[in-house]
Amino acid sequence: MRKINPLFVAAGLCVLIIIGSINLKNNSVRLDNSIIELNNMIMITNNYKDMKENWFDGKKIETNVANLINDKSFSSTKIDKRISKNSIKLNLATSNKEILGVFVTKIMNEKFEVHQFKFSDSFVSFEIGVQ
Repeated sequence: MRKINPLFVAAGLCVLIIIGSINLKNNSVRLDNSIIELNNMIMITNNYKDMKENWFDGKKIETNVANLINDKSFSSTKIDKRISKNSIKLNLATSNKEILGVFVTKIMNEKFEVHQFKFSDSFVSFEIGVQ
């Protein structure tokens, strides 16, 4: 019976250890990439949920528009509101440029889907989408 050289056993163990560490490193990198993808998917789903709750809730949009119309900043002016199936159209005509600026700022700061925006020195018109 022949003896096995201990150097061959040691070399074989070293090769197994190197191959195992390379596999471990590759799997670690794949796990890190999977975690990053999972976090991105969670962020996308949260953004979608927020958009669905805020942008496509017709009752919430109508409530926000009603609050905007009833705002005390615009008590001296008349805001014309026309509601159709898919949109709400707001018109404000006044010679006071400050009121026009406040109105535009308030509309733009809300979470509205603005379909159309027209303005001049004494007139502002918005068409807001309602789902």
